[in-house]
Amino acid sequence: MMERPLYRVLLIAKDEIFGRNVKAFLSNYMRICFHVRLVGDIVPDDVDPRGYDVALLDISSLRGRALGVLKRVKGVLDEVPIIAVTSVPSSEEYIMKLIESGADDYLIKENLQLSMLIKSILLSIEKNRVRQRRIVEEKLKSILQLAGAVCHELNQPLQVVSGYLHLIFPMFERKEYDEVERVLRIISKQIECMADIVDKLSRITSYKTIRYLEGQNILDIGSSTNRSEQ
Repeated sequence: MMERPLYRVLLIAKDEIFGRNVKAFLSNYMRICFHVRLVGDIVPDDVDPRGYDVALLDISSLRGRALGVLKRVKGVLDEVPIIAVTSVPSSEEYIMKLIESGADDYLIKENLQLSMLIKSILLSIEKNRVRQRRIVEEKLKSILQLAGAVCHELNQPLQVVSGYLHLIFPMFERKEYDEVERVLRIISKQIECMADIVDKLSRITSYKTIRYLEGQNILDIGSSTNRSEQ
């Protein structure tokens, strides 16, 4: 027998009857296993966002507090997708405010059906998974482009320093102190260049890239730096 998929749901509802009914519907659903935790309209301090796949937030009775509560819940749950349950009538402007305040989807309480609820839960979870994968991919891409830029910028001064360090010891043995001083000045200049690169890295405020080898992009450190702080 195929094992049922498991989803963890945080149900936030001030309306106890509505909350118990939704919890019963989900808990008794045969095709999917839902673990539902029912709380009031305030998210408890012990809630760990990592423990939930989706949250259902009943804001139908909150009136003027609805958007504020939604924002606070989103702040606590962070990346957990939130489905807002609201009442009719809900204007298009109000729905947009729900989305802007952190809702991933919304349902009308008076028209709520189990099939519609299940569909919204599954869709919100899948959309969030796709979004999180995209975020990870973008972060990795940014890290690789930053690493490529650092390697590109530091490679030349490091090669100069390495090359001259190999020359300086024989100069000491031959007592060519004037040449030693000249080489040390060159090395010092390259160290200053590397320090300047590190300083630019600490002041990056934007994200601009340039073409590099084999069609790859790297971060344009100079263009991405806040010049007003220079």
